[in-house]
Amino acid sequence: MSLNNNTVIKVSCVVLLGTQLFSVAYLSDRISNVENRPSVEQPNIEELVQNALVKARANEAQQKAQLKLQTLRQNAKLAPEYSDDGLIYGPADAKYSISVFTDIECPYCRKMHGEVKRVVDSSDGAVNWKVIHFPLRRHNPAAAIQAQTLECVKDSYGNRTAWAFLDAMIAETEGNGKGIADLPEFGGDMGLSRSLISNCLISDDNKGKINADYQRGLDAGITGTPAMMITNNETGRSSLVKGLQDSPAIALEIQKLL
Repeated sequence: MSLNNNTVIKVSCVVLLGTQLFSVAYLSDRISNVENRPSVEQPNIEELVQNALVKARANEAQQKAQLKLQTLRQNAKLAPEYSDDGLIYGPADAKYSISVFTDIECPYCRKMHGEVKRVVDSSDGAVNWKVIHFPLRRHNPAAAIQAQTLECVKDSYGNRTAWAFLDAMIAETEGNGKGIADLPEFGGDMGLSRSLISNCLISDDNKGKINADYQRGLDAGITGTPAMMITNNETGRSSLVKGLQDSPAIALEIQKLL
């Protein structure tokens, strides 16, 4: 059956009108859905700026902490990166060892800290320095807590970072048992884990090590800090030196063991 032109035109108009009506209905439905959809609140410009500032401050604090730790580690560069034989500064196989019975809260120990370092730094590898914990009762609990935290840092970050942490505590503690107000925050400011230090403070980790060091001091006749056991590792000869000593006096004691 053939269709004349008028019929084709009528059919086309009907199809076109139907298509237009469908499009209008579809568009109306989409608009209705958009209008009824819950709006997603977009952050305003003030919030965007504030978030950017918070992120920038966090990055700045992180960079500052990393720089502080890097500087402290550089100052402790003679400390082996890792040690299985306690906290040590200087070569493990040095001819002489200075084992210092120390209390981080003791003002005299803090004064002698730099003196011992000068001796080791200038010894050309002939002397090493070992930390023996001897927290005095009158300085506890701060002194014992600091000793325990120091050993936790050594366990997690290694010997050199522990020395960096020790140097920082020696420099910044209030001393005489007042301690450091917030050790986790103090460690965090050096780029160390706040949670690690917090967990250490509530655990018994390394308490046995601290007690063993303390008993070693008692067995040696030590009742106060600082005190040093200087040993010639080749001959086995040693001498116990009590009280605050400067670097020339320490060097003289070493010479007596030649």
